[in-house]
Amino acid sequence: MQAKLNLLQKAVIRFGLVGVLATLIDFSTYFLLSYWQLASPTVANMVAFLFSLICTFPIHQRWTFAAESHSLRKQLIKYFVAAVGGVIISTTFIYITTAWYLWNAVLAKVAAVGLTFIWNFNINKRWTFKTKPIVQLSFNEDLDLAIVVPAYNEAQRITATIEAFIAYLNRHPWQYEIVIVNDGSKDDTGRVIAELARKHPTVRSLTLAKNSGKGKATQTGMLAASARLILLADADHSTPITELDKLMPLLDRDGFDIAIGSRYEEPDQMTTPPPLLRRIVSRLGNLFIQGILLPGIKDTQCGFKLFRNRPAKEIFSRLKIRRFGFDVEVLVIARHHRYQVAVVPVQWAHAEGSTVRQFSNTFNFFKEVMLITLNLITGRYS
Repeated sequence: MQAKLNLLQKAVIRFGLVGVLATLIDFSTYFLLSYWQLASPTVANMVAFLFSLICTFPIHQRWTFAAESHSLRKQLIKYFVAAVGGVIISTTFIYITTAWYLWNAVLAKVAAVGLTFIWNFNINKRWTFKTKPIVQLSFNEDLDLAIVVPAYNEAQRITATIEAFIAYLNRHPWQYEIVIVNDGSKDDTGRVIAELARKHPTVRSLTLAKNSGKGKATQTGMLAASARLILLADADHSTPITELDKLMPLLDRDGFDIAIGSRYEEPDQMTTPPPLLRRIVSRLGNLFIQGILLPGIKDTQCGFKLFRNRPAKEIFSRLKIRRFGFDVEVLVIARHHRYQVAVVPVQWAHAEGSTVRQFSNTFNFFKEVMLITLNLITGRYS
């Protein structure tokens, strides 16, 4: 209860500070337009009002309320509607109290400002920037391990990968599940996964209606998995499932919250290296990431990561990035919340048939890294 009150108090203070900024922008814009006679007072007032809303919208979204940005246009429309509603409430209140001689104009204006503040804060918190609550932990104490596999157009490879996983898991005394998330594939991936689920009771299939990105598919699977430990693994089986033997003791014995595979800790880890251009881009990208977000992490993109249940749920419920930058975001959130992360050298082999488009995805990846940096600075992962 106290934590909720502190968060509410912080949001109210931030809303008030941004409100002061909005007032300054409004008055400054109105003054300049009027002083230079660029518009009539009525038009200048309208332009100043709209400009102050446009300037303060992203601040409220990212700082005051730390809201999701996937529906930006809808949020912006709601923000304008809420503001107009506040103007109508304020104007109506002043008219009634002064016309009926209940208060003088100054007192009516002061009361109207307070009333409008309460309206705007509540309507923006509960409607415009309404945030999804952190998901409840899904935990099944009978399950030792869940493997989450995001899949997009993997009809040719997914069967061999899952069969290899099952053969390995059946050699251990673990109770397990394999959660495959079909990310709106355009090939026969959905049918192949359904066949695997029918054949193996331990395989669970989830489907996204449309291609939403690897980050979204992974988030869906991680939040659905309920085992004590949850492994994220790629559908191409580029890291052999047997490498899990290196990760498990770090969580079970040594107390780490997360163990991540790394392809660059030792020189002979890549049994089949990727094309030269991809290696160069990967190394330059990692230097950039280490420089601004994750110093000491040589490989953020290896798709072989093991989580305890609670850190997995708390990290992935805060995920904002839907595509390939999500790996960086996961580790940034983990560090921000002081989870203990172990880096483990793992074997890795480049697999042909990747759905990654080198240049377009590289550009989008760097854009997502900058967005992650902004999210971290503005407190969206808190």
